[in-house]
Amino acid sequence: MSGEGGGRLYSRTPSLGRAEVAAFGVICFHAQQCAEKYLKALLTLQDVTFPKTHSLRLLLELLPPGTNPGGQPEEIVPLSGYGAEFRYPADGERVTEEEAKNAVAVAAKVREAARAQLPAGALTHG
Repeated sequence: MSGEGGGRLYSRTPSLGRAEVAAFGVICFHAQQCAEKYLKALLTLQDVTFPKTHSLRLLLELLPPGTNPGGQPEEIVPLSGYGAEFRYPADGERVTEEEAKNAVAVAAKVREAARAQLPAGALTHG
């Protein structure tokens, strides 16, 4: 959504319509994907083989000691549910704006920590 919100991903209107509420689920899904991809980048960097999985718990467990995932497991693991919930939402389940904000904040911490551990030049376009 663009316009007065400067391209914000969600609306702050008091009465949210169906599209705005659905956007919170999309935001959470992408936050989960962000965390997952950066955890997999850290594992790849450490030459750790990992299975095809969307389980952030498993990915965190596979990280070698001393690897900074950007947060505690109890912060990161709950994002796993958003991968499945977005694809297969249960009737009546809604993601709140607060949940979306939290998911983005957690994913941002994972991203920041992972990027800080990547080798110089890994983030440049070649």
